[in-house]
Amino acid sequence: MAKDLDFSTINKKSLTYELAYKYLHFVHNYVYYRQFRITGRENLPKDEGYLVISNHQNSLNDALGILFTTG
Repeated sequence: MAKDLDFSTINKKSLTYELAYKYLHFVHNYVYYRQFRITGRENLPKDEGYLVISNHQNSLNDALGILFTTG
């Protein structure tokens, strides 16, 4: 028997997540990369979801770059 899914807390973030996000955002944007440029952000849809696909297995910095520049 399938359980009903509860989506009421899907966007609720924990305190640990919020603190880690703020710390990583600061380190990524102001310590590791002191200057960066975002181009084409106006082309992303604002009223619907989108999928960002990257094929570069260098390090976590690539994924953090996508997270902090599109979010």
